[in-house]
Amino acid sequence: IWAMELAQLSPPSVSFTALDISSDHFPPSPPSNVDFVVKSVADIPADDWANKFAFVHQRLLVLGIQEKNWPSVLRTIYNVTKPGGWIQLGEFGKVSSGPATARLEDISFALCSQNGVMRGCAEAIPTMLKTIGFLDIRISKDKIPIGKWGGKLGDLGHDNFRRAYGTGLKPASMRNGNFGIVKDEEEFNKLLEAALDEWNNIEGSGVEFVTILAMKPL
Repeated sequence: IWAMELAQLSPPSVSFTALDISSDHFPPSPPSNVDFVVKSVADIPADDWANKFAFVHQRLLVLGIQEKNWPSVLRTIYNVTKPGGWIQLGEFGKVSSGPATARLEDISFALCSQNGVMRGCAEAIPTMLKTIGFLDIRISKDKIPIGKWGGKLGDLGHDNFRRAYGTGLKPASMRNGNFGIVKDEEEFNKLLEAALDEWNNIEGSGVEFVTILAMKPL
């Protein structure tokens, strides 16, 4: 979607390459200046694509990249970016609301840690970028609303995170004894219901979205 929208705003002489691990979401008839490639960021051909792109955009891979692989992924992005080019990375931060939400986030972070996933990657990425050699690192943080107080976007966030915690997090948490944070399924369900109530009644409930810009030196 990002590549398609940007291509529509750009002259035909500007070319785009869009990567995904599956072609399921590729459009059947893309514009001639957009090349869709089935490939993981971890499999980018280092030599063929070295210094190739003036701008690189990557987002929402917090659950898709192992913590141990983040430095190599960011080095690959550095390698394919032209000198003087820019990168833009976007990742979710923490969900914030009331105490029930905080406990669900504790379970989420514990589960990710156990599986080698860096749930807090949004906070760690800037330091890694600096170590690799990127300059002029800029960070912006926005709050995406969760709950009816946030209008249509808040309602959508409420539904998305209800399913994320209830369908995604709950079974994995149960298999791991809930990391000692709740006793059993009944207590997990009560915790989730309390969080759902928090999101609708605590104005400001939401998830942080972190955008990071950085430049490759000339």
